[in-house]
Amino acid sequence: MEPNKISILPLVIDDCKLPLFLRSKLYADFRQDFNSGLDMIVDAVRDMYNLYSGAITNEDKKTSFSSDISTCKNSVEINMDVISEDDDSDYFILSKIKFVGNEVALGKYLKYKKDGKSQEFVKLVTKALGSTPEISKARMIITGREGGSLSFEVADDSNLSFAIKVESKKVGPDNGKVVLFNLGEIFNFHQELA
Repeated sequence: MEPNKISILPLVIDDCKLPLFLRSKLYADFRQDFNSGLDMIVDAVRDMYNLYSGAITNEDKKTSFSSDISTCKNSVEINMDVISEDDDSDYFILSKIKFVGNEVALGKYLKYKKDGKSQEFVKLVTKALGSTPEISKARMIITGREGGSLSFEVADDSNLSFAIKVESKKVGPDNGKVVLFNLGEIFNFHQELA
């Protein structure tokens, strides 16, 4: 969330006379049904906290992901959580990816945001960065409960640049085996979702 920007979503839980200032505002209505009220909250905050999310299954492998985006004075930051599952494994790989873009990236993001296309910016960035040879061919060794970590710097001719940090770990029963994790696969789902 941007500094000094607070959003309030009132909850209505009992039949009552709504204050005049709330009548024209969005509120979550729990008076009739709890699930309907909860759905209203999820819908209201989805774009703020899960800008781009989804799941895809390909060849017995499932990838689920969720992302959010924030801005600072001179940068834009995309945070993505990715769960990579394989049908024949008792564990999954949880990856946290942080993309920090420079002032040029921030300018591009703000244009997308102004046009109501923040989600498209996230898709474009992850797809472009995932297709760079350095990232698409990267591998990480993950042992037991110990995670792995890799960092990248990617820039283009227009001075747009991103610092990328990927942290991944095995979650589930520890079978004692070492995992060679293909980071490029994390980004492949963007090609299939487009």
